[in-house]
Amino acid sequence: MYTYRLNLRIFIGILIYILIFILTAIFSRIPGQHLDRWTINGREVTFPLKGKVERPAWFTYTTKIYSSEEKDRYILLSRIDSKGIILKVNNEEVFSIGIWLNSNIWTYSFAAPIHLKEGENTVEMKLKYLFDFNSIYPPSILDKPWPLLMFLNLLFSGLSTYASFSLFSFFVYFTVLSVKVERIRYKYFIAALSLLSTAIFLSNMGFWYSVGPGNLIFLYKRLVYASIYLAFAFHQELILLLFNKQVKYHSIKILSIITAILIIVIPDFRMARTLALRYAAPLFIVNISLITYRAVKYNLRRLVPPSIVLFISLIHFYITSIFSYAAVPIVAYGLSYYAFSIVNFLRTEHETLYTESEIDPLTKAYNRRILEDLEVSDEDVLVYLDVDNFKEINDSFGHSFGDKVLKDLVNVIKDNIKGKDVVIRIGGDEFVIIIRKCSTYYAHDIVKTIEDEFKKRKGLTFSYGITALDKGLDKALEEADEYMYKLKNKKKKRHGLFINKTVRG
Repeated sequence: MYTYRLNLRIFIGILIYILIFILTAIFSRIPGQHLDRWTINGREVTFPLKGKVERPAWFTYTTKIYSSEEKDRYILLSRIDSKGIILKVNNEEVFSIGIWLNSNIWTYSFAAPIHLKEGENTVEMKLKYLFDFNSIYPPSILDKPWPLLMFLNLLFSGLSTYASFSLFSFFVYFTVLSVKVERIRYKYFIAALSLLSTAIFLSNMGFWYSVGPGNLIFLYKRLVYASIYLAFAFHQELILLLFNKQVKYHSIKILSIITAILIIVIPDFRMARTLALRYAAPLFIVNISLITYRAVKYNLRRLVPPSIVLFISLIHFYITSIFSYAAVPIVAYGLSYYAFSIVNFLRTEHETLYTESEIDPLTKAYNRRILEDLEVSDEDVLVYLDVDNFKEINDSFGHSFGDKVLKDLVNVIKDNIKGKDVVIRIGGDEFVIIIRKCSTYYAHDIVKTIEDEFKKRKGLTFSYGITALDKGLDKALEEADEYMYKLKNKKKKRHGLFINKTVRG
C-alpha cells in the first residue's frame, strides 16, 4: 500500500508537469504574420536573434511589410530578450519602453497599434542589449488585438510576479516566527531564507517597467543568479529539518553557497553569468535530485508531487538554456509550486503546534493560554464554574474517575453551547465558559440546563458565577470567580461535605 501511494504521488507530479508543459506550449504559439527576416548593418538576420555584446548598446533592425491597402493593424512583440525597445513604422514611433531606464520584459508581450500605407512599409526596431541575448519569438502582424494577450502575460509573467511578492511576504512571516517560536527557531529561519532566495529568482521572470540604470541591473542580475543556488541549499537543509534528520551531503550545500558568493564577487559580469548558467548549472540537477530523493524517502506526502514537478522543469530549463531552444519560463511554475507547498506544509505544522498548545490534552477544552488572545465584546457573558467536592471525589473514586468526570462535564457544556461560544479549563476542576451575545439572565438558563444534564449523567453538581463582560475580561474573571465561591460556601454551610451516593461512572 505504501509503494502504491508513493507511486501515485510521483505519477501526480509527472502529470502536473505534463499539463503545465502542454498549456505553456499552446500559448507559446504566436498568431499572425511573422516578421522573421530583418536587416542590421546591411546584413540579413533571422529569428531567433542570438548573440553577445561587449558593452551595453542599441541595435537597429529593419524590415519591409507589403500592404495591399491602407489599413490600421497591430504588431505583437512577444518576449523580446532586451532591456529596451523603440519601434517605428515608416519613421513614426509607435511603441517604446526602457529608453532611459532598463526594463525587464523578456517574459512579457506587447501589442502596439500601427498604421500601414498601401504598398511597402518600413519597420524599424531598436533593441537595447546589455549582455548576451536570445530572442526566440519574432514580431508578428495582427489584423485585430489578440484576445489572449492578457492571459499570455498572466501565464508567463503575472504569475511569477505574484509568486515573488507572495513568497517575500511569507519570508517576513517566517522571519517573525523564527524570533517568536524559540524551540523551532532555526527551522523557520532556514524556511525564511529559502523563500527569500526563491522570491528573488522568480522576480526576474516577471515584468518590471524599470529595474534601474545599467550598474543596478548588473547587480540585480547577480543577485538573481546567486539566489537560485542559495535557494536550493536552504531547501535541502529545510527538508532535513522537517523530519529532524542529521545533515548529510555537506559538500553539495557548501558548493552551492560558494557558487552564489562567487557570482556576487567576480568582477567581470559576463564571467559571473557564464559560471551561473553554464559551468555550475549541473549543481541545479544535483540539488533538486537530492531534494526529490529526500521528499520521496521521508514520505513527505505534500512535497512529493511539487518536488517531481520542480525536478523535471529544471531539467527542461537546463537543456533549453544549453541548446537555446524556445524555452518558456516553465521553471517558474515548478519553483512556485514547490515553494508554496513548503509554505503550506510549515503553516499547517505551526497552526497545529499552536492549536495543540492552547488545547487541554485531557478534556479537549481550551486551556488558559487562550485568554491571552481571546477577543470578547460587551454583549458576551462569562461563566466561572467549579465541580463541587471534586477533591473528595478523587479521594473516594480515584483520579481516573475524576478525569472522566471532567471530560464528561466538558462534553455536556459543549452540547449546550453554540459554535462561537468557548469553554476553557482554567486549572484542576475550574472552567470558564464565554457565551457570545447573551444576557446574564439567559446565561443562567443555559448553565442550569448544563447542571441538570451533568447531574443526570454523573450524579454530581457544580458551583458557578456569572457576569457580563462589559468591564473587560480580567474584571469579569475576578467577579465571576467571587460569585462562584460565594455559592460554593453557601452550599457547604447548608450541606457540609457531601458526595451524592448516586455518583455514576
